[in-house]
Amino acid sequence: MLSESLEARSTSKLGEHHANLVKNLKYRVTKAQACHDQQLLALLAYEQAQLEDQENQENQKEGSSDSDQQKAIWTQLKQALTKRSQLSVERIVDAKGNVWWHVQDPRSGKTFNAESLNVAMHWIEENHLGQ
Repeated sequence: MLSESLEARSTSKLGEHHANLVKNLKYRVTKAQACHDQQLLALLAYEQAQLEDQENQENQKEGSSDSDQQKAIWTQLKQALTKRSQLSVERIVDAKGNVWWHVQDPRSGKTFNAESLNVAMHWIEENHLGQ
């Protein structure tokens, strides 16, 4: 009975913490949009995906065993590390409706902004990225 009460309280606190993280993230996205900071917006989009993954895992935990939970955590960790090391090409539409492409290679630290996908792809090939 006591352990159920503690678990319920813990779950409630975890829910509050997650809600605060989401609220803070929305605030930071609004500020980044106001400053037209596309690089920060890309990072915040990654953070949002992580929060959504975390929420999905919490929802799945309710009906799964400890072993299943551990497997899910390891799978998520592997996916996060893989995403972090992969070349990313993102289509960006700014506040004025202009479309451009943001390329980021976490391995080399190189980033590039292009007016078209063809220019972005050429830059990737020229710099031998994503191989």
